[in-house]
Amino acid sequence: MLIIFFAFLLFLMALILYSEKKYGEMLFCITTIANGFFGFEKLLGILGDAPSLRLSDIALLLIVVIWIQSFIKEKNKFFLLRNDSIGRIILYIFSYLTLVFIGTILLKQEVFRYSITVYKVFLGLPFYFVLKKISIRDFEKFIELMLYGSIIQGMFYYLQFIGLDGILSGYGSEGNNVVGGQIRLANYPSYGKFFALYYIFKENVSPVKKWFLVIFFIMMPIMGLMRGSVINIGIACLTFFILKRRRNSIIYLLLGLLFYEGIVSAVFEKRSSDAGISSVEELNIFLSDPLHAHEKYINDARGGTFLFRMGMLSERIEFMKENPQYLPFGVGCVNEYEKNNIYTMVLGTKSILPDGTVRESSLSSADNTWVGVLMRYGIVGVILLLMYYYKIITLTVNKISKSNNIIFLVYACYAIPSFLITFDSNNFDRITGILSLCCTSAYITIYLKHYYYAKISS
Repeated sequence: MLIIFFAFLLFLMALILYSEKKYGEMLFCITTIANGFFGFEKLLGILGDAPSLRLSDIALLLIVVIWIQSFIKEKNKFFLLRNDSIGRIILYIFSYLTLVFIGTILLKQEVFRYSITVYKVFLGLPFYFVLKKISIRDFEKFIELMLYGSIIQGMFYYLQFIGLDGILSGYGSEGNNVVGGQIRLANYPSYGKFFALYYIFKENVSPVKKWFLVIFFIMMPIMGLMRGSVINIGIACLTFFILKRRRNSIIYLLLGLLFYEGIVSAVFEKRSSDAGISSVEELNIFLSDPLHAHEKYINDARGGTFLFRMGMLSERIEFMKENPQYLPFGVGCVNEYEKNNIYTMVLGTKSILPDGTVRESSLSSADNTWVGVLMRYGIVGVILLLMYYYKIITLTVNKISKSNNIIFLVYACYAIPSFLITFDSNNFDRITGILSLCCTSAYITIYLKHYYYAKISS
């Protein structure tokens, strides 16, 4: 239970730091717990018994305790929405999901103890209203601490490729994701993509430090064969160079193209050959009949991850067409693993049930955010989440050219990729995803309200 001891130690530290208004350090403590101590939870687990509590639950409890404390202090000012369009949408999402949860219980679609396991992560959404009141300097302190933790985790990530494994936990660390005879390791720092972009965009730093850190962080998703992450980093860079219109943009773009053609495409070639179908072929098959992508995937023995992800979504759309009573609000907060889950799909991310059996998930997927949103929360849930991404994109992208704040530029340039990646993964129902959403949204709100508009008006 040593890992739980450390988690609760950070829990108490975060509460003390919050009371002392050291919000950057507080946020670092919360993120450390939520991210499994930067991947070292396996190592800490070896030093003690297997924990009965999950770190994600401890992080969520900490977040809820803090925002409730803030709500009690501020009362009617806590959810203040004046000149806060992002906060308004987040409050809409939180309120709607809460109503769906209550409706699930009242309509007896699921019992409380199982329904709460689905809903509880969204109790973290009001944390945004805590973070939007802290300073830019607090966020900078948080980013500084995250850099140190990410470098340490990154060093151990690379050591796995020379045989020093068994220390970091996370995706691929158990050897359960193999492509072309090679294990895909994606247990690199959660802020790896952030820091790759941060140092690509940053200018007032020595060239040695700049390019060492760029290469250090950008090679992780490449070596982990994470094609979607690499493409999204590329889109963010392209957005930055085009909108900033700097002289060296063309040079960077050419270097990036050469790097991709010379190294990245060669690395991913093995993955594509293992799948038996190219990305272009997958895209063409999908575009030929998007609403029946699930049938295309089932009938095409070559497979393909993109077609699989879109096939899952198209199968759920087909389900909604056949069961229109679920279309507005979904089936509710029904637990994937319990008896009230009467919904069976052909395609789904494989999950292990409590009794050890393996089945395809029908109500959500780790491979596509919209599968779970549509099934559990219906078209209203889909619209609200689309509104959130639309607002983030429209508030940030058109301000890239006039901003020199690196953190804002990273969030702004990654706004479109952050939407695209929802079709490739699912963090919406995880505490790490909710925490990231709150941090991103709060920083954008603070920067635009107190710095960008003030600078423009002056």
